[in-house]
Amino acid sequence: MRRLQPLRRWLSLQFALVASIPLVVVAGLVWIFLLPQMRADIAVRHQALAGAIAGRVSAHLLGADHALRALADYINTQGPQLGQSWIPLLDAEAGTGDMFEAIYIADENRAVYAVGLPEMRRGNREDLIGLDLSRRDFIGDAPILKREVWSETFLSTVSSRLAVALAIPMGYRVMVGEITIERLSQFIRQLPVEQGLFTTIVDRQGRIIADSRPGFSGRQVDAGILGMVQDRSQAQGSPTTFEMDGRILMGTTVAVEQGGWKVLVAQPYADAFRTMTATLRMVATGLAISLLLAVTVGWLQVRSLSRHIRRYTRQAQAIASGDYDQPWPESRTLEFSGLVRDLQLMSDAIRQREKAITAGRERYRTLFETMVQGVIYVDAEGRITTANPAAEMILGLGLEQVKGRSLLDLPWQVISEDGASLASDAMPVVVALRTGRAVRDVVIGLSNPDTRTVTWVSVNAIPLFQPGKELPFQVYATLADITERKRAEEALRLSEDNLRITLDSIGDAVIATDINGVITRL
Repeated sequence: MRRLQPLRRWLSLQFALVASIPLVVVAGLVWIFLLPQMRADIAVRHQALAGAIAGRVSAHLLGADHALRALADYINTQGPQLGQSWIPLLDAEAGTGDMFEAIYIADENRAVYAVGLPEMRRGNREDLIGLDLSRRDFIGDAPILKREVWSETFLSTVSSRLAVALAIPMGYRVMVGEITIERLSQFIRQLPVEQGLFTTIVDRQGRIIADSRPGFSGRQVDAGILGMVQDRSQAQGSPTTFEMDGRILMGTTVAVEQGGWKVLVAQPYADAFRTMTATLRMVATGLAISLLLAVTVGWLQVRSLSRHIRRYTRQAQAIASGDYDQPWPESRTLEFSGLVRDLQLMSDAIRQREKAITAGRERYRTLFETMVQGVIYVDAEGRITTANPAAEMILGLGLEQVKGRSLLDLPWQVISEDGASLASDAMPVVVALRTGRAVRDVVIGLSNPDTRTVTWVSVNAIPLFQPGKELPFQVYATLADITERKRAEEALRLSEDNLRITLDSIGDAVIATDINGVITRL
């Protein structure tokens, strides 16, 4: 009898050389010490840039704030005057449009009675006199709160460009300045930046106010950026990572106090760590060359082991292909011998389970194809994935006509029992998908506009769930054709109505009793 050798001893004799320890040590040192330090340095540069931009934005908004407040204070000191008398003053403040798109004065009804415009847009003044500003909530809030109120960003009524407004209370009146923010993008695009780095200014609603990348202003930010800029728990200027367009980026945000905006400076990881990556690549190349001989020796030792394992791999592949009768190779190793025994037991168990599954599938297929009730399966998007012959007969459409189509796209009108059109979100399958609950014994009618006939169906819709999921991944529905029953019920109702009309129309007394002599109609 052959002597079995323990796997531990056999592997110990084969793997005498461990060549990966130096590489692991170097990688660990880089990960523990160098990478955090470089990340901190990059975050400091990003924070400094974001802080400088936030300061420039804040200065722009504060300048507009101070100008409007000074203008409002001056007008308040002059007492009541006609709106026309303030137009030259407002026009002078609007100037060439470098800061203001427009300056309004609204009365107690929030109707504009005076407006100042930049030189190029003063021809539109008459269109703005009388403009109703009452629907802009921030304008109504300013007199109530008795302080200035900033708006969210919006498209200017005057220029259709992105702007932000400041409302300043003036007693019962309100002064509103639309402040241009288009020049912010021009400013940040002129800043010198590193490769791949970009800067964006985002408002509280997630709209991009200004961006160093052309064409991004006015867009809505990605969900990853929106969550980051709206996270109040994040420390000011602290670095964070997020995903955008399939790339991992690191960025820093700094708040702009006046409008609740955030300045984000971000850079793809690959660009931020490009210098370190190049250095590490050179180091890794040197280590690879120095370890080449050791790896070669190790490979020669592993080769014999690989040949041995490859035989078991081929046997496992044969089992996976359904060939359970291939003989297992013999081995002098104790563990491999035990593995052969266990794999043979597994092979026998798989063979028995396959037979049971095949028999179960055949029973299910027979039941599915021969049952009187129709059955359809619908995926989470509401598309039909399969249907049995009974369902094809009830629906009047073959499987190839309905497979992959939404229930809402099929050529019938769905009606309820009272004949009214059934809303799409009230259909049993849609309700089961939306709520995750079974819908039972719902009667609907499928009205065919071509034949002008109605097929009445009793529907049960059952949601199916994948493990750990709260929403169903598909719904199966059973369809019972009750058209004949509905017709019989309708015929019985008509017969009873005719009998009632006949009995009510004759002059003689009529008494109807049941078999027990109890009077049922008089």
